[in-house]
Amino acid sequence: MLGETVSISVDCDSLKHYLNFAPQGTDVEKDKFTFPVMCRNLLRILEKLKIKATFFCIAEQLNDPVNLSVYREIVQAGHEIGNHTFSHPDIAFLDEEKHLLNIRLAHQAIMEVLKVKPAGYRAPAYFITEGSFKELKELGYSYDSSLCYSRATRIFTYALKIINRNYQPKRSSGIHSRFKGLPPYNIEFDGINGLTEWPIPNVAGLAYYGTLHCCMPSQVFNTQTAFLNLRKKYIHYELHPIELISKECVEAFPWLRKIPFVRREDLSDWMEYRLQKLISGRKPLTLKELNDAYLYL
Repeated sequence: MLGETVSISVDCDSLKHYLNFAPQGTDVEKDKFTFPVMCRNLLRILEKLKIKATFFCIAEQLNDPVNLSVYREIVQAGHEIGNHTFSHPDIAFLDEEKHLLNIRLAHQAIMEVLKVKPAGYRAPAYFITEGSFKELKELGYSYDSSLCYSRATRIFTYALKIINRNYQPKRSSGIHSRFKGLPPYNIEFDGINGLTEWPIPNVAGLAYYGTLHCCMPSQVFNTQTAFLNLRKKYIHYELHPIELISKECVEAFPWLRKIPFVRREDLSDWMEYRLQKLISGRKPLTLKELNDAYLYL
């Protein structure tokens, strides 16, 4: 039963994708932490807990030999690779043709370099469009996981802007309001099912994902998880490598101290605790495995 499963996904955002916390002109091209440190630490925890996850790849990262070696470790360990665009652009301000090209380029690069065909997609900043759905269908994708909407979470991000004037909250896509009721959602094309949408969960008005749980007291994660368990629904949990940020990384890039949770001393233990709690009594599946199980119900 799907209610006895949990899916862990990882958006492979690197330090350059957190520059809205940094002073203008900050250079993070020499990021020696996201993949060799944070991603490898996450792989270690996943291996310890026997979890196969879905890693959403930003395909331009494959051009770096160190990043590529870590991505190959991810594939070799049996994890799923999804499409997170080629360059992680701000789609809200991007021409639609360039946006769709970014999806196609990522798809091609992942297949050519990693020798795997992605089945799933996640939009940067969860900004999905109707054109995205159609493009994914044409590329042969079976699912999308881009919907994430919560008024409470948006209030939290705007509070960050008040605290840190450099921080700019991302715009949300108007398409989110079309999906109501309990997920997953079937996205139809001309009356025929084309994609399954697996959104980021929303519990009691607050989005349910790892980065937010690193910013909040542990009671928030525990309470939301207990609520999901009571509903006997599958759980989908999204992570980011920065949730395992190291002291050395913060020392190299002091502006990262503006991110609410980077001074925590227990990030590795906190990650392992959350994942251990999620798989207790549940079978871990990749998003593709979850989607395949759903389609064959």
